[in-house]
Amino acid sequence: MYKVFLKDVLLPVNPIEEITFSTKTLNETKENVNLVEINLLSGRGLLDIKLSSLFPRYTDSLGIDFAIKQPSDYILLIQKAMEESQPISFIIIGENYDLNLKVSIESFEYTEKAGEIGEFYYDLALKEYREPTVTNCKIEGKTSDHKLLVSEEKERPDHRSMPKEYTVKKGDTLWGIAKAQLGDGSKYPELGKINNMKSPYYLNVGQKIKLS
Repeated sequence: MYKVFLKDVLLPVNPIEEITFSTKTLNETKENVNLVEINLLSGRGLLDIKLSSLFPRYTDSLGIDFAIKQPSDYILLIQKAMEESQPISFIIIGENYDLNLKVSIESFEYTEKAGEIGEFYYDLALKEYREPTVTNCKIEGKTSDHKLLVSEEKERPDHRSMPKEYTVKKGDTLWGIAKAQLGDGSKYPELGKINNMKSPYYLNVGQKIKLS
């Protein structure tokens, strides 16, 4: 069993059938000076997430044991997030899951079916969000044909020491801690191993997590 949160709001019904995750690499193939095709490895692209579910009007038959919003409230929440053009949180917590991502909403489609008045089935497409990075450039001068000469300035190394442990706060997940403290959310199993934890990696507020 797992729980899915969108913008810190718990979805009333887990995705029907499946959640689809997909990504692709940014690799390029080029020809070198010997006209031999080579592959330039450039890491992975952004993660695409697709899910389908239901905003129910009645909850008795679904076994939902927590207070939920009206379907229109969930729809307005998603529409408002799209209008604001800001990334939102997408969290999955449960057995075999510990995911906490910033995402953008790429598409949202909802349908009210005949005979099920007041209930809405929906399809949601999300895309992982990455903070844009800015490269500092330095103007070196001009060439004979008046073009600017620009050189890229390398970022100064960060000599600050990494903390040895982290104190869990409300809403934290092991994936999010790995992302924030180690720079890579996929390293959360390493944190689990260091701290003698097993999936689904339940955390308690105030708990100390060793980072190395």
